Amino acid sequence: MMWARVVVAAALTAAGLALAAEPGHVQVKCEPGVRILLDGDFQGAGTADLGGVVIENVAAGRHTIRAVKEGFEPQDHTVDVVPKKVAVWEARSFVPKTKIKESGGQGDKSVGSRQVGTIIIQSLPIECTVDIPSAGVQNYSKTKDEMTVSDVPAGEHKAVFKGAKELIATLRVEPNVVTRVMANFAKGEVTAKVEKPEAPVGQADYTQKNNPAAELSLDLGNKVTMKFVLIPAGRFTMGSPDSEKDHQPYEGPQHEVTIGKAFYMGVYEVTQEQYEAVIGSNPSRFKGASNPVERVSWDDAVAFCKKLSAKTGKTVRLPTEAEWEYACRAGSKTRFCFGDDDSDLGGYAWYRSNSDAKTHPAGAKKPNAFGLYDMHGNVWEWCSDWYADSYANANTRDPAGPSSGSNRVLRGGRWCDDPRVCRSADRDGFGPSDRGDSVGFRVVLDSQ
Repeated sequence: MMWARVVVAAALTAAGLALAAEPGHVQVKCEPGVRILLDGDFQGAGTADLGGVVIENVAAGRHTIRAVKEGFEPQDHTVDVVPKKVAVWEARSFVPKTKIKESGGQGDKSVGSRQVGTIIIQSLPIECTVDIPSAGVQNYSKTKDEMTVSDVPAGEHKAVFKGAKELIATLRVEPNVVTRVMANFAKGEVTAKVEKPEAPVGQADYTQKNNPAAELSLDLGNKVTMKFVLIPAGRFTMGSPDSEKDHQPYEGPQHEVTIGKAFYMGVYEVTQEQYEAVIGSNPSRFKGASNPVERVSWDDAVAFCKKLSAKTGKTVRLPTEAEWEYACRAGSKTRFCFGDDDSDLGGYAWYRSNSDAKTHPAGAKKPNAFGLYDMHGNVWEWCSDWYADSYANANTRDPAGPSSGSNRVLRGGRWCDDPRVCRSADRDGFGPSDRGDSVGFRVVLDSQ
């Protein structure tokens, strides 16, 4: 059995354990596409050919694992990590997502003309007891991902959440507004945020989850579309370690980067059909409607983004270099998104050994854990950043690269490259006006 392998820095140990304690490991068996979080941080996802996720170097002590499958209730599991041992959990039998609508626990209330709002409660772990007496909720046993308390009188309400410990908070409810609450027993805190006003009667039911869609599609005209997948916010280690096979000096120093906002990324490299639908011409050498467009400069790619933005009303842009590597890795810390072995590259990429010296239709190989195709090989992909030969002065939160330079960043490797250049951390730079028959691009959209 092969596993998606994730290495995490050992955090502070749980109370009562010495800081010098050896870390342990966590192995999660899960279906393809299931996303795994450890103590709230994204670690990786199962794929069609990988049976689960292994999280290495986890601090000894108690941790909470969450398995998230689109359209189903998340599963939470508490695991005790023992030094030098592997804790195993299998995330199976997901329940279709449902909502609990709570109106005092005794049926719907008639609110007449009172000023009321809504409270949506989530918790980690999912199961807990909720007590909001002034809203009519008394010792309610929460067993689902979300609990919706509707028709709550405007004003302040004392809420008590009982799980591994007791958490107490004062919740303020505004008229016709949703207050979303998270009771995090692992962190010992309750957080609340106000979301957009509730939809008036006759409009969409606001008890539906107010999150961005997992996928979206842009209509380019003439029956040509462009598909995007949502990439979640998170943290990752950018660059490669000195010990990595084929490591290059310009891939360091390694540093932790935070991607503060979710974004949409094109599932495929921009194809010739898509490029022609927007620009009206096809500059590519290797013709094919589904093949990635090539012989496009950075300037050409930016012009495409601007024209598509005007056409669709969306903000279409090139990814930053950090966004690109984060999306490519999809939770992995290995040489490639799937592991370290060159011999497995052919399943995910068109490169020197299998390309027959040309590009191939986008999406013909396996995707990574985020559902992105051709992140390794086929054509190089432009990023928005100016190129620098070191990360020494790079920002660590939503970095956008140097403020100036002579070359723009290229990522992902090409049909004519060896495995070294197709690695997740490999990078290069060309002038903004340079073109080549192995240079293309992929675009992103902001999630909001």
